[in-house]
Amino acid sequence: VCAAISGLQGLIRFGSDLEDTGSVMLLASGDAKLAAEDLAYVGTLADKTSMSVADLARNFARFAVAGRGAGMTTEQVRNTFEELAITMRSAGLSQDRANMALLGLQQMLAGPVVQGQDMNQVIEHMPQFSKHAIKALRDMGYEGENYRNIIQSGTVDSKRFVETVAKSMKDEAIATGAYAKAMETVTAATGQFRNILHSMTNAIYEAGLSETLVSVLRGMGHAVKAVTPLFLALTKVINFFVQGIGGLFNVAGSLVEALGLKEGTGVAWVLGILGTAITLGVLKQMGSLVTLFGLGAKQAWAMAAGTSAA
Repeated sequence: VCAAISGLQGLIRFGSDLEDTGSVMLLASGDAKLAAEDLAYVGTLADKTSMSVADLARNFARFAVAGRGAGMTTEQVRNTFEELAITMRSAGLSQDRANMALLGLQQMLAGPVVQGQDMNQVIEHMPQFSKHAIKALRDMGYEGENYRNIIQSGTVDSKRFVETVAKSMKDEAIATGAYAKAMETVTAATGQFRNILHSMTNAIYEAGLSETLVSVLRGMGHAVKAVTPLFLALTKVINFFVQGIGGLFNVAGSLVEALGLKEGTGVAWVLGILGTAITLGVLKQMGSLVTLFGLGAKQAWAMAAGTSAA
């Protein structure tokens, strides 16, 4: 049972991620057809890099908004993002560092020219970026070894710079074998398995499970809401009895202390009172049952005494 519940929770979690991913893509593209194409592209890229579908989708959605705003075509956005994803897989960046590096690149694309603070953020989380920045600037026609001075000139086109650096880093990752090696690691195998689970969950959801789960969860929510007042009432009753029992022990302790009785006498006294109260309660309930079923007094006392009556 526990395994089934755990499996259902995992299924719901994966399904929720996929639904959220679809919503993010739709908001980023503003078009249902393009959103579906972007989502299919991200799925293919996840297979190619063994990176999380959900994380790739969120990052791609943000990058696509920045890239299209900078004048990139859909094809340019996808090619550049794929080059960056391959580079990050090859470099073994953690998801957090990859997110921050991509954020710096997105901010870079938000303006017409590259800003120094955006460069610093990318380099902080992806150090190899600085080497490729120098190469990209040379390819763009700039001279000099200090990329910071060139960036500070305020003349470096952000769109062309990001595209050029991304391609340079990807080409090196493939040429050196870093990408191929990264795809043979335990991390990559784990990512591939996670993405297979996502694909399976997506197929199950598309088969109609999503609507069923929504109906079941809503029904459970209504049921919990309906019984909440009952649980609150029971809690108050329990608190009342607990406080009453605590009061008895306090009184017993004070009485024992005043009379100079042996230690433990107060506890025994309270337990005796509770035992009597419980016995009387049981007898009362039995009396109610006897009345209900029309039994005679003699039969009732025989039941209470544990004997049988003729």
